[in-house]
Amino acid sequence: MSEDPLRSLVVELQYLEGTAQAIQQRIGLIDATITEMQVANSTIEGLRDESVGTDVLMPVGGGSYIRAKIADNEKLIVDIGADVAIEKTLAEALESYNTRVSALQKARSALEQQIAKVVARIEQGREELQKLAKEAEGKGNV
Repeated sequence: MSEDPLRSLVVELQYLEGTAQAIQQRIGLIDATITEMQVANSTIEGLRDESVGTDVLMPVGGGSYIRAKIADNEKLIVDIGADVAIEKTLAEALESYNTRVSALQKARSALEQQIAKVVARIEQGREELQKLAKEAEGKGNV
């Protein structure tokens, strides 16, 4: 048996492993975004119970906070994508985040199905590779 089937199978397996890693990275990004949205939801829920003028700590990045007072607890500015933000009521913001989390969970599920198929093909390819390697070894072609 020639080495061409072995080489092409090795190349295919390398490609599939790269694909699996890319999918796993996308799942990680989705998980991070879902977590961020859930934190935002919790924060918005907490705002419902606070009154105007309440002192809060507002994150400014890098683990730093600034003291602030709630000026309006009925509306907030929500990022809707493409560097665009709009004013929404707390209820609208919560609904928006819940919708986005649901869409992200569906995307995550689809990616999990894709990665399962890729992993199954990798396992199948590895079995084929071992079989071809044994056959080549038996014929002294390795």
